[in-house]
Amino acid sequence: MQTETDRKPISYEDITKYTINVENDRYGHVNYKTYLELFEPALNTYLLDRGLTLDDLEQKYGLKSIILTYTVTVHSESFKGDKIIIETKINKIGNTSFTLVQSMKREKLLIADLTMVIVLTNKEGKPTSIPENIKSRFQNPKF
Repeated sequence: MQTETDRKPISYEDITKYTINVENDRYGHVNYKTYLELFEPALNTYLLDRGLTLDDLEQKYGLKSIILTYTVTVHSESFKGDKIIIETKINKIGNTSFTLVQSMKREKLLIADLTMVIVLTNKEGKPTSIPENIKSRFQNPKF
């Protein structure tokens, strides 16, 4: 059964700015394998702004976050020293999972985007309903 949050996109997003500090590969640009590492700090900031960490989910709520799928699409090259902006948002919250969407830009140029579906499970690995207070934190920055 779909809930209201399953059907409507959530529009709360955070913007994280930083400078790429990884070495260019032999082709002179950031290697494709590096993009997940570049997106991760923005996810951590997004969660922290909502009073959450992945450790909190496990220690306080007994939930593990399991990556079900992720897709990174590279639209343009990036280079060491680029000043980038990463926009992070959760655009869908289901019963046991949520969908994270991030986009990386250099000024207005889209460099890459990431879509990731994260399932919350109990300690035995069984998908578990996302507690309402976590759902509300996902939707409210500076909780």
